[in-house]
Amino acid sequence: LPSGFVAVFAEDLKLLAEQHPDLVLETISSGQIADLQRGDADLALRIGPIQDQDLVARSLGDVGSSLCASPRYLQNHPTPVDLSNLRGHSVVAFGTDLSTLPAARWLEERTDQVKVVLRTNEIVAMLEAAVSGAGLAMLPCMIADADPRLVRITPDVLARRGLSLVYRRELRSGREVRIVANFLIKALRTRSDRITGSPRG
Repeated sequence: LPSGFVAVFAEDLKLLAEQHPDLVLETISSGQIADLQRGDADLALRIGPIQDQDLVARSLGDVGSSLCASPRYLQNHPTPVDLSNLRGHSVVAFGTDLSTLPAARWLEERTDQVKVVLRTNEIVAMLEAAVSGAGLAMLPCMIADADPRLVRITPDVLARRGLSLVYRRELRSGREVRIVANFLIKALRTRSDRITGSPRG
């Protein structure tokens, strides 16, 4: 699972356990892509295009990202933040391996004359750096919005990337895979606004 997703469906786990007491759901959260064909996992949530055409992919909408910072940072730097150019700001940037992500491209296009205080491929590291007051960070809305230590700079979703549930074709008729797939699809679609970062009414 990509970082942050367990928190999205955690409150539904009690109901899953009650309905299927013999089922044990094991999750692995990592920045690395699990090799489903090799058997690293039975199902996976993937953000971005699905390259393996042998996998069944169920679209679950988009994961939205927006610009965030801590109140401490905003007290000591120019506000409101000019979203067309972040000149004069410090930023927590994406590492080279993630440079092609829409959120990374959005940030790089606006970082003329900024101070990059950290480059990392780990979302948790970006989150903690932003919370510490190190700089502005482009974070998944579902993670940043849930953290009271951060302020979202704009209600707009500044970058989006597709979210899919994937699994091997030969497993789709299996009882456990079917139960967990249906559980995840319902739980994540129910919270689609949280995942996409849509402003709350």
